[in-house]
Amino acid sequence: MSYDIHITFGRDWSDFSEQETACIPREQWLALIDEDPELSIDDQNPQDASGRIYTIWNPPGGPHDFYWIMWSPEDISARHMGPDHCRKMVQIAHQFGAIVQGDAGEVYGVDGELDWDDQRTHDANRCKPPLRWRLKRIFKR
Repeated sequence: MSYDIHITFGRDWSDFSEQETACIPREQWLALIDEDPELSIDDQNPQDASGRIYTIWNPPGGPHDFYWIMWSPEDISARHMGPDHCRKMVQIAHQFGAIVQGDAGEVYGVDGELDWDDQRTHDANRCKPPLRWRLKRIFKR
């Protein structure tokens, strides 16, 4: 079973009805790929019959490691590969004024970790946030 993360403009990535724009427009996505040296279109599988664009992210300094990011007219998603992958997705999302959510609705922050300051993360996890986050909140006051 896979777990995906999604770039979204709405409160919930899976509710396309609430979003004015369900996804970053195709032209803007292709422009981003042209501008970002870490992104490229997958030559082996550039686009499928439904119009999805398979993009490869080549992290800097990674020895031949790469990850897919899939653009479609409804969604931009990626398999969750860890904090680095989440950080890249958040970086992309912020360029367009969007956020990154996991399948369960939790929100990821700029560090690639769960954003416990966002109530959606609490709702998705149905548990207490980590002790370090709770202590940080206490000592911020």
